[in-house]
Amino acid sequence: MCEVLDRIENRGIEKGIEKGIEKGIEKGKVLTLAELVKKGLLTIQQAAKEMNVTVAKFKALTKELATN
Repeated sequence: MCEVLDRIENRGIEKGIEKGIEKGIEKGKVLTLAELVKKGLLTIQQAAKEMNVTVAKFKALTKELATN
């Protein structure tokens, strides 16, 4: 029984790590695109399109990251 519980726990840990990596990659992408917009190398519309979100959502994402 302990082996089953250990496997379930390990799978939960693996899923948590995967989710954390995905969030980190997305955060890095938003920050990179925001920096390119700030430098005038990319429009905010282009950055939002690259993230597959609206301009309003992109602004919200960058604002959210700036406060964290």
